[in-house]
Amino acid sequence: MKPKADFNKLPLSKSEKQLNRLTILGVVAHVLLVAYHYNQLPDRIPIHFDIKGTPDSYGSKETIWILVGLAIVMYFFMKFIASLSADQYNYPVKVTPANAKQQFLIGRQLIHLLNAGMTVLFLLISWGIIQTAKGDMSGLGAWFFLAMLVLIFAPIVFTLVVANKNK
Repeated sequence: MKPKADFNKLPLSKSEKQLNRLTILGVVAHVLLVAYHYNQLPDRIPIHFDIKGTPDSYGSKETIWILVGLAIVMYFFMKFIASLSADQYNYPVKVTPANAKQQFLIGRQLIHLLNAGMTVLFLLISWGIIQTAKGDMSGLGAWFFLAMLVLIFAPIVFTLVVANKNK
């Protein structure tokens, strides 16, 4: 069963508001980071890294702005997803009239968690590109792979656990 009520009119929770602030702060920090370092970058910067975090493709320094643009587009796309009607979400548990509101709120929080995580991930990628281009690092390294796994999968696992506890 998909929820029939319009739960989208429910106000954001305190944690969702905090995640939104964190996400906006991350997007602004991303823009400022790239703007601050842009003139110090060499003409060619790493634009792709292999699984070990070693640069394997290079492009002009202007391409770093594509990552900033993608982060901004992702922010607004995820905000749009969070605004969708409750019946357009996919739920990991059976939705009943008794749990529909709670499951929607759990799903909406997942979107906010992922939005914040992806914003931080894009910021980390740009920081890694800048540090590598300036010669301060030799690539993204294993720390980035671990950060990526945590920022993407931790919110999903957390949400699955919470959703199952609130069947």
